[in-house]
Order: sequence, then structure tokens, then C-alpha cells
Amino acid sequence: MLLGQYRHSVDNKGRLIIPNEFRKDLSNTLYVTKGIENCVFVFSETTWQVLAGKIASLPMAKKAGREFARIFLANASEETIDAQGRITIPRHLREYAEIDKKVVTVGIGERMEIWSESLWDQHAAEVEGKYEDITEEIMDTGI
Repeated sequence: MLLGQYRHSVDNKGRLIIPNEFRKDLSNTLYVTKGIENCVFVFSETTWQVLAGKIASLPMAKKAGREFARIFLANASEETIDAQGRITIPRHLREYAEIDKKVVTVGIGERMEIWSESLWDQHAAEVEGKYEDITEEIMDTGI
């Protein structure tokens, strides 16, 4: 399970070191795609296959399903962790997530998120201020 947050830098070729703490729970092949709230989602090969199967089962007759699949899959890239423990974040995903140099990698259970440091700091401050309200809103989900 991916947990915690780590601050790193992206080099001028768009490469990011995957934290050691995350590598033990990830495969050598990772799938990166456009996340929600201007971050990049990163999935292990196993998690990606399950997710891709669910996306494939979305009804083509529903516009939301078609549009989600287009955005999520068309922006995806298969990346391999190199000998130094790095992956390359494609340029279009770096631009979407406003990633320049400083990033925060965040473990969210079955996925990793990559945020620009400034957007993460802003988002985390905003959400943490609403933690009690968010908790109350999701209580009926069985957590």
C-alpha cells in the first residue's frame, strides 16, 4: 500500500526518482496519466490492468463514460523504472500538472500522485481546513 508524501525534483528531461518506500509496492512498469485536480496519477501494472478493464466496461452509449475513457486513456503513458529508480513524466502531463522542478509524490493506497510542490501545498492547506466536513460527508460509505 502506498502511503506518505515525499518531496523531490524533476530533472530537465522530466525524470523523477520514485521514492524507495513506493518502489517495493510498485511494478517495474508503471502507467502514468492525467489525474484529477491537476496532478498526475501513477499506477502499478496490476492496478492499471484492473482499472483499464473497468474503463472498458463503461457503457459506450453514455457520453460521460466515453469522455472519461478518452481523457484518461489517451493521456496515459507506459513508463519503466530505470536503473536509478526514475521514470519520465511525459511533457503533456508535466504541463497539465504545472510540474516544473519541485514535486511532491503522494501515496494514496493503490496509486501514487505527483503534484507540483506549489499546487500540493495549496491543495493540502485548503483540504486540511475542511477535514472534519469531508469526514462527515463520507461517513455513510462505511469507513
